[in-house]
Amino acid sequence: NKAIETRIQERLTLLRDVESPRHITKEIYFAITRRCPLECRRCFFCGSKDGESVDIADARTIIANLPNDLEVIALSGGEPFVDVELLFDILSEIRNRNFPELSQISILTSGVWATNRKYVKETIRKLIDLGVNMFAIGAFDKWHYEAGLKKEKPGLLVEVLKEDFEAIEQNFKQSKSNEEILRQVYSHNLYVRPMANDLVVPVGRAMWALKDEEKKMFPSILSDPRFMCRKFHTSYGYAYYVNFNGELHFCANFSAKPLGNLKDETFDSILC
Repeated sequence: NKAIETRIQERLTLLRDVESPRHITKEIYFAITRRCPLECRRCFFCGSKDGESVDIADARTIIANLPNDLEVIALSGGEPFVDVELLFDILSEIRNRNFPELSQISILTSGVWATNRKYVKETIRKLIDLGVNMFAIGAFDKWHYEAGLKKEKPGLLVEVLKEDFEAIEQNFKQSKSNEEILRQVYSHNLYVRPMANDLVVPVGRAMWALKDEEKKMFPSILSDPRFMCRKFHTSYGYAYYVNFNGELHFCANFSAKPLGNLKDETFDSILC
């Protein structure tokens, strides 16, 4: 596709003038809920069975206030499938917003909802029809298993995506060049990314729930909490995080002070 190739080369040209870029696409991560049935001990977001979710009216305002040049939006939680109708409604609002440069809509899930093949296929079909083309399945690790996740559930989700929808499986640990990342984002192909969330950072539930011997096993628990708080607003793009209550952050540590609230003002006005 000539248009995609032109877009990639324009971004790569821009990147050559930027020192050590971390993010090369313009991304928003939207944590639409804090509800999660698993309550993993290392959850930096403190996912909870009683966690709050965004109101659809607020979600509509938040989406309206997102930047017009958005290229990637990722919906996460908590577990975004705890209220699948809310998830569908939010995806409909994203579609109605009609971002001119949006090429990837991602869902971050543990796959805990994947109870049977028929339901998984029907749900994936609805999500694809609403524009989802990336499924990031962060489940294949000790934290999710000890919280009660049966590994066959995320396994079924990966299987259905690959066998029934011909999704391209990504290797989570394989590093990619800037060109490969851009090609993946701009292609509109369907991807599935199985992930193991072994990394532990000293925020959220992990600050107090891990045992001393586990802290020795996962030294990043002792690292600087600002590990998750690197600002990505640069000439090559941005990666920001939006809480279910509309708070805009430049990192996934939602206990940090927000930059502003997208229920009250636009992304561009907050950052100006």
